Amino acid sequence: MWRRFLASVLDVLTPETCVGCGAVAGQQLWADVAPGAAPGLRPWDTPHLCRRCFIAGCTPCLTADVEGVPLLTARPATAALVTLVGCWKYQGVRGLGRPLAGWLTRSLEVCRRRHDARLVVPVPLHRRRIRERGFDQVAMLASLAAGSLDLSVATDILHRRRATGQQARRATGDDSRRANVAGAFSAREPGAEEDRRVVLVDDLATTGATLLAAAAAMNRQGWQVKAFAVVGCAARLVPGDELDSDCVRPEAVAR
Repeated sequence: MWRRFLASVLDVLTPETCVGCGAVAGQQLWADVAPGAAPGLRPWDTPHLCRRCFIAGCTPCLTADVEGVPLLTARPATAALVTLVGCWKYQGVRGLGRPLAGWLTRSLEVCRRRHDARLVVPVPLHRRRIRERGFDQVAMLASLAAGSLDLSVATDILHRRRATGQQARRATGDDSRRANVAGAFSAREPGAEEDRRVVLVDDLATTGATLLAAAAAMNRQGWQVKAFAVVGCAARLVPGDELDSDCVRPEAVAR
C-alpha cells in the first residue's frame, strides 16, 4: 500500500518521461517488460521507456564469434542504445534495467535453445564500483532476464578480485582493454551436482575483452562457458554488414 502511495505521489511531482522520445506518462503506453524484483531495483523505479520505443528496439538476435565463443546480442550498439545504457549505469536511471533486460531476454532464449546453456552468470562489478553506482547493473539484468525464462542465475561463481578502470574509457584498437582486465577475475570450482554449462552475461560488448577474461577464469576451474549474451555489441564483432551502420562505441557517453 505504501509503495503504491509513494509511486502515485512521485507521478504527480515528477511525471514519468520516456528517455527515448521524451513522451510524458499518459501520452504513450509504457514498456511493460521484465517484471519482478532484482538486485538494485527500488519500488519507485519505473521503466523510463515507452512501449513504442521499446518495440522499435526489438531486432532479430544477432550472432557473433569472440575467439571461438558464440556471442548472442539482442541488438547492435547503436547511438540510441548506448545513450540508454549510459543513463542507466552512470546517471542512476535504474528503471531502464527493465526494458534493457527485456531485450537481453532475446539473447538468453537463443543461448538456451542453441547451446543448451541454462546457468546464467553475470560479469560482476568490483565492490568499489558497486558502492559508487549503488547497484551492480549486470546482476540486475541477469536476474530480470533469466527470471522470465525460468533460468537459474548464479552470482557466487565469478568474482572480480581487483578494481579495473572503465573499459569504455579505453581505446578499442589496441591491447589496453585486454591488459585492463587481465587477471581481474577469479572463480570457484563447480560443485558435484552443479550444471557446468554456463552463459556469461554483460550489458555491452565492444571488443569482447571483459567477457574473454571472465570466461578464462571460469574455464580454468572446470566450468564450460558455452556462450556470451549481451544487450548490444559493436559492429566490429560481427562480420560483414549485419549490424546497422550507426553503431558507435560505448565511450561516446562514458562519464
